[in-house]
Amino acid sequence: MQSKLDTKTAGDSTNDVSSIEAGSVSGDVQYAGEQGSPPSPQPQLHRNFTARHIQMIGLAGSIGSGLFVGTGKALRYGSYPGLYLGWSLICAQQWVNMQVMSEAAVIFPTSGAFIDHAARFVDPSLAFALGACEWFAYHTTLAAEGSIFRLVLTYWTDAVPTAACMTFYLVLIFCIHSLPNRYFAEFEFVTALLKISVMAIMIISCIVMLAGGGPTGILNGESKMPRWNLPRAVNNLGARLFLFFGSTVIFISLLVPYNDGRLLGVSNAASSPFVIALQDAGIKGLPDLVNVVIIVGLCALGAEALFVTSRLSTAMSRMGMFPKIFGRVDKKGRPYVSLIFSAALATTLTYINCSNTGGIIFTWFSSVGSTVYFLAYIVIAVTNWRMHAAFKAQGDNPLSLQYAYKNKFWPLGSIFLFISGLFVIGTTFYISLFPIGEDISVENFFQTFLCVPLFLVLWAGYKIIFRTKIVDPAQADLVSGRRPLSVEDIAFFDFYYSQPLWKRALTYIGV
Repeated sequence: MQSKLDTKTAGDSTNDVSSIEAGSVSGDVQYAGEQGSPPSPQPQLHRNFTARHIQMIGLAGSIGSGLFVGTGKALRYGSYPGLYLGWSLICAQQWVNMQVMSEAAVIFPTSGAFIDHAARFVDPSLAFALGACEWFAYHTTLAAEGSIFRLVLTYWTDAVPTAACMTFYLVLIFCIHSLPNRYFAEFEFVTALLKISVMAIMIISCIVMLAGGGPTGILNGESKMPRWNLPRAVNNLGARLFLFFGSTVIFISLLVPYNDGRLLGVSNAASSPFVIALQDAGIKGLPDLVNVVIIVGLCALGAEALFVTSRLSTAMSRMGMFPKIFGRVDKKGRPYVSLIFSAALATTLTYINCSNTGGIIFTWFSSVGSTVYFLAYIVIAVTNWRMHAAFKAQGDNPLSLQYAYKNKFWPLGSIFLFISGLFVIGTTFYISLFPIGEDISVENFFQTFLCVPLFLVLWAGYKIIFRTKIVDPAQADLVSGRRPLSVEDIAFFDFYYSQPLWKRALTYIGV
């Protein structure tokens, strides 16, 4: 059942099955210890994310200002059908994307993730273009969350200066990443737990309000064991999308009229449909709690954005796409050069948003993030096709091995991801060219659609300068970064699958 690569990796423990714990089977493996990677004298990134971190972040990672406040704008402009259809499509894309992407991430759990996979299976120029756009988009995400942080505070008071709010936000994010990586993992775990708890309260409150209650009567990277942690987070994703997004979208559409004028108010918690519903029901205290959770979500998302940018620049540096200096890592596993540079760039982007002129510039920059994720869906789908072609061409298919993680929707999942990604980009192009209620203008077009021409320029430029070629499936790299199951891993899965179904189900909630 094992291939020639299914050998015990360096650094694996020799514990017996009785001492094996999910998420810690292979110990604190460093990226330097991956199959096919030569020993490196310099410190490497550490795998600090255990099963509970991956599970909790997978459940609550997307709960933030988009759900609490962004749904208000979607409800106002899209009405009920538009809100349902839009959120259903995005949720379906995200679920299928994780199914497709995790197939490669489990086999090749490199720090570059799908950027590395695109380079090894499709074309390095495609990987560079997508990686550079993603890298910059996450910087603008961090800066945008800093601006929203100030707006959210205006729900209580507008006495605090804008620059002071942004400074506090940035210092908090930077302090988190100045600590060893395990503290970032714990911070994400705690904030995710808080968001899930409040979402549970909100869902119950929405049900009570619909029933007439209320005073007035009216919700790859650095995982220790990728084969165990990533698929479980993906399996939980469907439940999270329905519970936290599907159900809450239904509730707010039943509780708040789409033409409520407050939905177009200031961009803080006051325009949140959750807050509007709670205020209409006369429920005290919960609107303030929603605002607190929005702030927590902003901090968590900012920390995640800085994490992603630093890891992307480190990975692309080691792939030869970014300057080598970005690949430096300290003894505690922190990519300190990438962190410092990303922090400086994010700080600059945050503060330029304080002035009117800077705000216009920032709007152009932040438009990169509006479509880059859908470009990523298309690239991930193509990469998945090419990966399967490489497995077939070389007669080395790790998906046929014992306990291999397989994409449940192959090949339909990749087809859906590719077509739906093109559909969203096409509709975005139309809206940017013919904006609703506005005249056609070049400024409006690039404020929405800048990412696509930027992506094409980066792709063509890299291809012309470095003369890259489309990777031949028969020559694709199936060795470097590959992490086969060790003897201990297989022993763990033997034990896990010998348990009754109900016991295995309980492990999804940490029991």
